[in-house]
Amino acid sequence: MVLDKNCFGCQISCHQDFYDVPPEGKDPDWRQARKNHGPYLGRYEFEPMELSGANLGILDPHANLELARLDDDLGFDTISVNVVLSFLMDYNGKGHGSVADGITFGDIEKAKKIKEDIAYGRETLFGKGVRAIADEIGGKESAMHSKGVEFSAYLGQTNPGYPFAIAGGHMSMRTFLLYVMDPGCKPESADYWVHNITNEGWKMITKDLHGGCLFAMTPPDQVSEGIESIFGIPFSKEQVLNATFRAHILGFALEQKQGITAEEYDMPADIFVGQPKGDLPGVHFLTRDLFEEIRERVLERLHEDVGKLGYGQYIGA
Repeated sequence: MVLDKNCFGCQISCHQDFYDVPPEGKDPDWRQARKNHGPYLGRYEFEPMELSGANLGILDPHANLELARLDDDLGFDTISVNVVLSFLMDYNGKGHGSVADGITFGDIEKAKKIKEDIAYGRETLFGKGVRAIADEIGGKESAMHSKGVEFSAYLGQTNPGYPFAIAGGHMSMRTFLLYVMDPGCKPESADYWVHNITNEGWKMITKDLHGGCLFAMTPPDQVSEGIESIFGIPFSKEQVLNATFRAHILGFALEQKQGITAEEYDMPADIFVGQPKGDLPGVHFLTRDLFEEIRERVLERLHEDVGKLGYGQYIGA
């Protein structure tokens, strides 16, 4: 049985909870069926479903649910831990060696064991994330991360904006769906990507400032109207966007303070055209040269904005 669920008062119902059918069978009245269900099996949401399923070569829906629920039970970030597992599977499959008990794609039992070993501290290296693992054992070209933050279930081949997110690549830089959803997308144009990274992508951080739902994508004018109606404080959409932009640039300035170099704003080599994951059907545009042009221009603009906002103190400028 599948029950759509939502946060209190929300009509989006963005996740589905799976329950076993009760012993007496499913009630034909859907209202009663929602109340009288069997044991909870797990929850299907986009990231857990994709990354603990097809990403690991696990196509059985029950096994997928089991692994996704294990992430919740063990307290994992489902993106990070499943990118780690797929890296280990890929590493073994390429013949680099045999790690993690030789785990291969599709092996749910070993996947469960590795997750439990990480959670209980028996496997310290794998718990450090895919960047640390690749630094230790090799395979950096296929380690799906930027600045140590693992990629979400949106393909890096379609999103050169990943490295410039100040948090999760699909949570703080809205360039991850442009390739498939923007009818005016010009994927081979550096101008297109630089514009969207520096002028548009950061706007999604607004949700983190007002605490609203990511999926609602409430526009700034409605946010400001809500603040004014609830708190009686005059507020404009320009103030909302200004606060969001300042948060984005401050995040970049703090990255510089931490010592992140220009070279670390990078993407794994395998995703570029001519490499194993860079020539997917329908996705064949992101060359190394294109990315490096985007990176140079974006970083130049970000440093300019740090200076304009007076955040140079954070990077010793």
